[in-house]
Amino acid sequence: MTELEPKPGSRPAPRASRAGRFASLAERQQLACLALTGRREALEAHLKSLRDSENDAVGRYHLALALAQEARVRDALGILRSLITETPANAQARRLAYRLLIHEVECAARAGEWPTVSQLIAETMDMSPEEVDPATELNRFKHVVPLAHLRAGRRSQAAQAWEEQLRANPSDFRLLHNLALLHYWWARGLDGGSENPKAPMLAAIAYWTALVHSDAFWNNWSQNRQEAWGFRLPSGELEALRSSFLEEHLDLWLQSRVDHAKRHKNQTLAQTYEDCLTAAVLERVSAAAWHKALGLLPTGKSPRGILSLPGGVLFFRRLGLLDELRQRSGDVPETAGAECALQLRIYFSNDGLGTAAVLMQEQNRPDEGLRYLSTLPESARSSVEAAYLRAVGLDRKAILLVSQKKVIQALEAWRLAHAEAREGNKKTVRSAACAALFKALERSISEQLIRETQKEAGRLRKAERLDQAIGLLEKALELPLAPEASASLFEYLCIYLCDRGDSKTRTEDFSGARADFNRVLKLRPGHARAKSGLATLLNNLGCREQNHDKAIAMFEEAIRLTPGNRTFEKNLAVELNEKAYAMFQGFTQPVTTSEVGRCIGLLERAVMLPCFDLKPEALGVIRAAAEADMEESLYRSINDEELLPVLRNLVALYQIRRRIQRGF
Repeated sequence: MTELEPKPGSRPAPRASRAGRFASLAERQQLACLALTGRREALEAHLKSLRDSENDAVGRYHLALALAQEARVRDALGILRSLITETPANAQARRLAYRLLIHEVECAARAGEWPTVSQLIAETMDMSPEEVDPATELNRFKHVVPLAHLRAGRRSQAAQAWEEQLRANPSDFRLLHNLALLHYWWARGLDGGSENPKAPMLAAIAYWTALVHSDAFWNNWSQNRQEAWGFRLPSGELEALRSSFLEEHLDLWLQSRVDHAKRHKNQTLAQTYEDCLTAAVLERVSAAAWHKALGLLPTGKSPRGILSLPGGVLFFRRLGLLDELRQRSGDVPETAGAECALQLRIYFSNDGLGTAAVLMQEQNRPDEGLRYLSTLPESARSSVEAAYLRAVGLDRKAILLVSQKKVIQALEAWRLAHAEAREGNKKTVRSAACAALFKALERSISEQLIRETQKEAGRLRKAERLDQAIGLLEKALELPLAPEASASLFEYLCIYLCDRGDSKTRTEDFSGARADFNRVLKLRPGHARAKSGLATLLNNLGCREQNHDKAIAMFEEAIRLTPGNRTFEKNLAVELNEKAYAMFQGFTQPVTTSEVGRCIGLLERAVMLPCFDLKPEALGVIRAAAEADMEESLYRSINDEELLPVLRNLVALYQIRRRIQRGF
């Protein structure tokens, strides 16, 4: 209890006044004693005599204190609320009410009475005395505040509270988890209702994507599973779970809602979910790009706070950090991450380049992506990034056309894609790394074009549609491809022309076959198969030719194309023999040595062809045998059936010339 002591140097009060004050003070002391000793009933009885007196407020305060000591906190708070309402500056009542409210918050939180928690926290903030910082005191309840809002049905306030906590503590992955769950079930709850679920679903996509890319979350999750299951999940299975989580829990559900809305002919809702599905894919690829960029940023340039989280474009736009992220992305060194830097500029664009990229590259909807790109502002359409996307989109369109057997249209799309890539390359004169990306894109387009053209040409060839296959290859070669890129197409064209030449040879379309082989030799001088095919054709024509000179020329050309071909050489020998015989038969009798000599020249040439394997001195031996009439022994030494008739005619002509020379 407090005793009254006179202040030093104070003027003594009048006796009556001092007595009254002493009585009032004594009464207050009595009220305090009754409260502190737990004599509440005596305190209440005493208070009845104090009604309307100046100590009434003091007595009610002590009654509240006594009730609190009896754990009748709500009754105590009722008295304190009325005291504070009557006198807002009543600091003593505020201190006690504040402490009691903190106690009530704890009790309500343990009981899970979330609406009550929310109300009590708000009242605690209002009741707090001036010397108390309620934010510090209630900091231990910060996790309760959003839940209180959530349980009371105030989702927006809950999200705002968690987002504020996330800004203050970005490393707390539990906040990401809470926000992801909140918005996901919020959006699911709106499905089929009158309220549009797009906004909460986009938020759910943002937070789930950031969470999936959070190594800290998955390390903690894996540790918890290990403690619960008794074994650690293999890293490969954990990575598989992470990589498939968004597709299984977001993409598939969104696609099911698209299909459901379309079945019920609700195109507006179907488009809403399709937009969310595209946004989910964009969020995934943009988060992956930023996650990669974080590892490429130079030392000292790595961001802190929320920007250090591996979120996507929706995540950073929601938290108001998109502009700052784009500035930071400029710190990614192009020499180490030119592709990553380009992806960041596309995916985190404010103009919608990221959506166009997803439609083309991820969802294989190139026509929609190209149309979407054409609707963007001029500044976006004329950018290097847009040129890159147009080239990519046209490349994807070409591949799609090929799958639809529209190969000629695909070639036109590839031509445009190649032109876009070259045009984009011209815009990157200040960035060698970016120019290299466009060069790589050009090569990729060329490789796709060549690969798909060869594949389709092969299909046509297998279906015995060689003319169409050749036409396709010719169309592809009209495109402005680099020499090294077009080389394989030229080789395919040569092969198919040879195929057609062989086929025409078999069907006796000799002029067409000859044209095909000659074209190959013009494209690829020295092409072995074309030379062989043309030689075979000439040999076959020579065998059919009635004019000896023409036939000989054909055989000679065939031998020139394929030196060492014994069949062609023997056919030439036969033709030379037949020509010599025909010439001799055509001479007017008596023949002259000159005429016989011409025939001998043809046969000597025939005999000395490489196919008969005779030595250079063989002609002298043959002449000597003929002049000595020893030809029979010569014939017996010959085993080649094709050589023997030629040799007989040559010996005969040698003998005829000898007789003419001797005048017989």
